Amino acid sequence: MKSRTSFIFLAAWAVAVSCSGGMEKNQPEDTETSEPAIVLEGDSTIYGMACEGTSDSLLVFLPDSGGNPVSYDILQARIERRIVGRITTGDNLALLLNDDSAGTVRSIIDIDQLKGSWAYMVMPQLKERFKNMPARKDGPSQAVLDSMLNRLMVPREYGMKLLRDNTVERIGSNTRRQRNENSPVEYPRQPRYTEWHIWNGKLIFTAGNINMPEINERYKHEVSHDTADIVFLRKDSLQLRFADGIRSYYRKKE
Repeated sequence: MKSRTSFIFLAAWAVAVSCSGGMEKNQPEDTETSEPAIVLEGDSTIYGMACEGTSDSLLVFLPDSGGNPVSYDILQARIERRIVGRITTGDNLALLLNDDSAGTVRSIIDIDQLKGSWAYMVMPQLKERFKNMPARKDGPSQAVLDSMLNRLMVPREYGMKLLRDNTVERIGSNTRRQRNENSPVEYPRQPRYTEWHIWNGKLIFTAGNINMPEINERYKHEVSHDTADIVFLRKDSLQLRFADGIRSYYRKKE
């Protein structure tokens, strides 16, 4: 009886270790310990963890809802490039299942690899009133003006840090103090994202303090939402497709 009890204990321990995420993981240095996913209304995503035994064609998955690990066929999703990130044992995942084929996955997002700091560079643009402005006879030549303008074309880093509690910290800024009304160039405005969520395979970014209406009123912040498709995710690069086009990010080291 004692040996049977020991066997059951060891089996349970093996499952726990293989799905605990306690073993070495290839996740970004600036990510934090995972928390249960916040599920938005209407989201069909299943959240959980990749377990030992996962391969290129099979996912062994422990749902956040509890129970035993479940195996899913992910070969077709991989062929069709609908697996976002490189799955490692212990990673937290977001799954969409196929409705017409039991036991198969439509898409996967590796949440742990998505978290962290992502940045991109922006260039200033010439203000409208300075475009096509001819050089004055008593002023500097066009060549001098062009040289002065080139010196103002300094790139600036924008970006965002996706945190484990679904909040966003902004990287870089375009504040009123940084804006020079007399300068002939201006930088594009950066979205004030405060939250991020996964919703049916897409990313939803919230701008403004959704739970703090008094702050929104004080600083004239309007709550809005941007939806993005994840084009691809690698260890050091990310591409998101927004309504106005694709934006490429690089991972920023802390």
